[in-house]
Order: sequence, then C-alpha cells, then structure tokens
Amino acid sequence: MRAIVPTLDALGHDWGPVGGVGFELATGRPTTTPASDLDVVVRCEALPGTGWAAALLDAFPVLPARVDCLVETTAGAVALAELATGADRVILRTAGGACLVDPAGFRAT
Repeated sequence: MRAIVPTLDALGHDWGPVGGVGFELATGRPTTTPASDLDVVVRCEALPGTGWAAALLDAFPVLPARVDCLVETTAGAVALAELATGADRVILRTAGGACLVDPAGFRAT
C-alpha cells in the first residue's frame, strides 16, 4: 500500500483498497499473504480517457505486488486494464449486472 499511495493520491480522485487488503484494513484480521494482489477502486465522475488509464496502468508494474484496479463511476465500474486498451466496448459492472458499453458514452464531454 505504501508504494501505491503517492501515485493514487496524485490522481485527484477518491480511491481505496478493496478485496483482501480492504477487508484486512477494516477488520484487523490478517487475510493477505505475500502472494496476494492489491485490489483498488478509483472513483471518477466519468470514465477517463485511454491515455489516463494507460499511464496509471504503466505505474503499477514497478510495485511490489500485482494491482487490480477498477474505475468506478455513478453508472458502474470498468477494469482499468480494459479501459487502457482503447477498446470500442468495455464491460461495465453495475448493481444490475454486467453489460458491454461504448466507453465514449460514459466519458466527460
């Protein structure tokens, strides 16, 4: 966590750990191991562009653990790795289920 805080704080968006690390931090119960990945959610008003996503994704390989990041908007969440590809369709995870969407429709205008 210490290694990723400066990178995520510099984004100017709310973010936090989820998954095993989030559970461990919230409960104080040890659940992670050295082989565990770090699941992170970054909250944005709208989906950021491919360049933003790719730059953030490029910062993760230098960290001591694998990072799995979701970009969460009011409409749902998209995997950072998928957003960074520039694909015409991405999987938007919503409370009602997952659906394929054009990310351009969820970006700030």
